[in-house]
Amino acid sequence: MEHNKEQKESNRYHKEIMGKLGNNKEKIDSIDAKVKKIHKRLVWISISSYLKAILILTPVIVGIIYLSPVVKKYFKAFEPIFQVLRLSPEDSTFNFNSFMNIFSGEEIDSEIIKGICDPNLRSEVINEVCQ
Repeated sequence: MEHNKEQKESNRYHKEIMGKLGNNKEKIDSIDAKVKKIHKRLVWISISSYLKAILILTPVIVGIIYLSPVVKKYFKAFEPIFQVLRLSPEDSTFNFNSFMNIFSGEEIDSEIIKGICDPNLRSEVINEVCQ
């Protein structure tokens, strides 16, 4: 009789443990599905971040490649003014006296006057800016 009682109790514990294991399996499957969903989202987020970086950097790189000659033309057109103001890369100091000489007409370098007053250079700058 005791053996039968122990067996019934053992069966009851066995059923209880199997029920809990079944619940755990369901919970684990649910968590596994959520993890797979999160993983898929993370993959797509990383792909989209690379695409965003490409979409941002591509026009910048293309702009640097194709606009550098245009920018060089503008700097060449304004080079005489930069020389007068002494804003060239070689000399980064500003000379106020040479700036005032532009307006007074005294001691102005003839090349600077040619650069400022050159109609071809001026029309090229106007065409580039106004178009």
